[in-house]
Amino acid sequence: MSRNNIIDLRIDPASERQFRRMMQLYVRAKGTDINSAVKNLAQGIGFGLMRKTQPYGASAATGKKFEKSIGIQVYKGAARTPGATVREAHTKSRNSRGRVLGKFYRVKGAPNFEAKGGPEWEKKKKANAGMLKAAWVVAAEKIPGNFGKRRIPKYISRHLNNKSYGMATIRGKGLSTDIDLTNTLNYSTNRNTDIDGGIKEGYKAVIFQVKNLIEGTGRLQGRKNTLI
Repeated sequence: MSRNNIIDLRIDPASERQFRRMMQLYVRAKGTDINSAVKNLAQGIGFGLMRKTQPYGASAATGKKFEKSIGIQVYKGAARTPGATVREAHTKSRNSRGRVLGKFYRVKGAPNFEAKGGPEWEKKKKANAGMLKAAWVVAAEKIPGNFGKRRIPKYISRHLNNKSYGMATIRGKGLSTDIDLTNTLNYSTNRNTDIDGGIKEGYKAVIFQVKNLIEGTGRLQGRKNTLI
């Protein structure tokens, strides 16, 4: 559920029995407790939200393509606003939340690469690429626990030192835990479909890891754990 850029993660009641059984097997295989298992799941969902925030995915190649598009966007705004500096045109093209309006960069004709202050502003804006995605990582990493490291490309990881970008609030314990993940950047543009997709992707990724661990541990012990 989304409200003011807050994602409230809750277990679907229809899946609770299957999930409870899986978490119990995971706890035995991992040698951990149910609280850690639920937090691990929530952190995985946070990373899923990162991947479903535009630009979709989390590869270095995606970051380079995104930075290139930002450069074009900057000069497209200048083409629509003759006489203005690149900074003035780009600032004017944003709404109250800081999001660039489509009409400013879907301009017919070539971008105005001759506009004043172009290279400096282009460099500054490219450096901001990945901030929205980083905010979900910051939120996920605020969930306490040692859940291992994930590969994060540089265009995202360079923003992770700003801990104000994301927040995590945890209430309750065990399978009754409520975890709120917050992307605090006010120009977040996550659509509900992206949010739903991010939650599902993160959930599936963690459950896949859990199944592999459970089944692998069962084989090592000469038996197979059965998942409902």
